[in-house]
Amino acid sequence: MATPALRTSPPWIPISSGVRILRMQNAANYDFTPEETVRMHDYLLKGGFLWIDDNWDPDFEYIRPNLMRILPGARIVDLPVEHPMFSILYRVNPLPQIPSLGSWQRTRQDSEIGPSTVHYYGVFDDHDRLVVLVSMNSDVSDSWEREGDNRDYFETFAAKGYALGVNVAIWSMSH
Repeated sequence: MATPALRTSPPWIPISSGVRILRMQNAANYDFTPEETVRMHDYLLKGGFLWIDDNWDPDFEYIRPNLMRILPGARIVDLPVEHPMFSILYRVNPLPQIPSLGSWQRTRQDSEIGPSTVHYYGVFDDHDRLVVLVSMNSDVSDSWEREGDNRDYFETFAAKGYALGVNVAIWSMSH
């Protein structure tokens, strides 16, 4: 059974229900409805955290407008490896670029789109609290999901992905 802080749940679930972290995959393919925009805004400002993962260039140009509708005036920063979230428990340096299993099986490269730079964008609310993390040019969650699918892939990427995931979970639940 998943822990309440990490289970899949729509953003309008109240924080009091224990859902502190939400994850989205391939967010460039999704536009929030006006109602979802309001609910996500309220969720984030009441202490929730959203991690948008598995996005590749140029997806951020599609994700950014949604984020600005949800949090008008938010500050979006390309987080440096020195940000304390990346070392709250495990020192994650360099920031990992993790391809999907299928891409890695075809090319044995860290990027799904050829040479690309990994980015972890932080979205900060009006109180300077990190409320959204957007991983670009990386599919971190595949590193958690593929242990039984391909041992080489798991051994190559799991430690990096788990270290980052644990750090994000601790950061989002303690800040």
